[in-house]
Amino acid sequence: MRISHGELEQMRAEKTNRCVCCGEEIPEGRMVCPICEKGERKKTNQMTIKIKLDDGAIMPTRAHSSDAGLDLYAREDAIIESNDSAIFDTGVHVEIPEGYVGFLKSKSGLNVKYGLTSEGVIDAGYTGSIVVKVYNNKCRDYKMKKGDKISQLVILPIITPDLELVDSLDDSDRGDNGFGSSGR
Repeated sequence: MRISHGELEQMRAEKTNRCVCCGEEIPEGRMVCPICEKGERKKTNQMTIKIKLDDGAIMPTRAHSSDAGLDLYAREDAIIESNDSAIFDTGVHVEIPEGYVGFLKSKSGLNVKYGLTSEGVIDAGYTGSIVVKVYNNKCRDYKMKKGDKISQLVILPIITPDLELVDSLDDSDRGDNGFGSSGR
């Protein structure tokens, strides 16, 4: 059983420790129960996301029903010059519910084969057209054609914790060591 958006908000308000996937009670500090974490629980409730398309926009798709990302498409031709970027207005509008976020993630094939990357965040409540900035990290131009996949949209649950301003943080093994401090 997947919990509803209202139940998730109630759990946040009550500071209840429940799995964000199924609603089972879990130990403090965890987001998901061990069964959901291992992917052993069958999907019993599928969320529906409303989509609106502008003229010429292409409906997002999944190549396989179990894919996490929804492919987004170019609706015009464009040249992405080497070591530069181009902006694509997909004409796709989504209604992401509260408690969730949309991540724009690079298509692995475009990244590995052609050096094209894209990243972004779509917050709940934003219903404008999804605009994708595609970066060309190679030394040669890339021709994007109308109808080509340019990025993917991944919808994930989020936690929006309260913030507490403090004078110091608890000590940890790592402390403020970062950027390569753990070795190669």
